Amino acid sequence: MSYTACPVWINPCAIGQPTLTSDQHPFRCHQGAPCSSGYYCHIGFDESTTACCPSQGDPCSLIVKEGRGTQSIQRWFYNQKTRQCQPFTYKGMGGNENNFLLREHCESTCPVWVNACPQGEAYLLPTGRPQQCDPANEDSCPETHWCHPGPDSTTTMCCPGRVDPCTTAKSEGEGPLQLTRYYFDASRRQCLQFSFRGIRGNANNFMTKESCEARCPVQVNPCPLTMNSLSNAHALLWNKTMPGNAMVSHWRDKGHNCLLSERFVDPQLLFISRHPNKIITDASLNACENPID
Repeated sequence: MSYTACPVWINPCAIGQPTLTSDQHPFRCHQGAPCSSGYYCHIGFDESTTACCPSQGDPCSLIVKEGRGTQSIQRWFYNQKTRQCQPFTYKGMGGNENNFLLREHCESTCPVWVNACPQGEAYLLPTGRPQQCDPANEDSCPETHWCHPGPDSTTTMCCPGRVDPCTTAKSEGEGPLQLTRYYFDASRRQCLQFSFRGIRGNANNFMTKESCEARCPVQVNPCPLTMNSLSNAHALLWNKTMPGNAMVSHWRDKGHNCLLSERFVDPQLLFISRHPNKIITDASLNACENPID
């Protein structure tokens, strides 16, 4: 009498049966011998628990499973909420495709990124990753979004809620960084320097003072920079139409009045006395050094 040995093997799959060879043993998959369509390569503790198991879908959208067994294997999974790859302990069998040998494998498969937006979700591409943009170009984002100017390309993305940056309060954001940026101070009508922490700022965040001044209605101080009391000068937020339809803005420091004419291409210093129509436009005069008469 002859006996035929029965195929004895372990099923490591969470659902269904593994792909079998002609001798009715599980097909041992590896990088050079991939699984057929509809299956994925389950890598267990050893060869006996490595097999082609039925696919359960996109690994990046599956909930992590510790599986079953007695093993403690260090693996990585993709956390869809944090959009980061994190370590976990796998028991050896009964897992799913959200199970990576290395962090690099996880990050190359799933859309790993930090949401730099202060509110809401970044505008996503079909790949599941945020659309990168150019802070100097408003058209690099959809009309409903604005470009968050992060410290690098990974945190420079299109965020929801486009508003006029010149009417938004300064936001230092979040993070460990101290980046030199500029914001528009609406009360002073000036672009001022501040430290940005890296992410979750707002649109009132410019890389350079020049880009801030080009975007927002900056009030230029016409008084000479050599004036001793310049640090105490401030803009009076009103305009006046003078003879010849020249619009002028009033600046005052200690005991002096200065006017900046917006009618001319090159700003000219104007001195105004207590009589509003008495204007001196002679460029040779140091207008700001003339005391109020």
